[in-house]
Amino acid sequence: MSIPALTTDGFLPVGAHDCTLDDVEAEFAGNPHRAQLLRNLRLFLQWLSRVHAIELTYYVDGSYATGKAHPSDIDFILDISHATTAQIAVALSLYAHQRPQIKNDFHVDFLLYHPGGGNDLRQYFQYVRTEELHSRKLPLETRKGILRIVL
Repeated sequence: MSIPALTTDGFLPVGAHDCTLDDVEAEFAGNPHRAQLLRNLRLFLQWLSRVHAIELTYYVDGSYATGKAHPSDIDFILDISHATTAQIAVALSLYAHQRPQIKNDFHVDFLLYHPGGGNDLRQYFQYVRTEELHSRKLPLETRKGILRIVL
């Protein structure tokens, strides 16, 4: 699998692009800061798997999946649409009670996606923030892609 080239605006083309975490490393860990964020994500995933027995499809987005040199964190959307009841319970508990700690410890902004949840974060994160559109003089309809990590 390969990640498509960024657009001239520094975004992924619109859509969810399947890749592996190694693909993400090859494409987006190009400086020490970005490499450290990816190491933190890997540690978070190990913790999620080892401590909480959760290994599900997830999405990576935010400024990490753009051309920005120093993103502050990695936006992480855990897809719980095919999770067991136990996995959903653990994921909801982590979201409700440990999200700030996860962000502090791993620099991962932990979010959840479930088709019955009402808001599709996978779609939401394909929008570019209004202030960024204005500051960069981009059209209001500008959208960006996200990365779906294939396990």
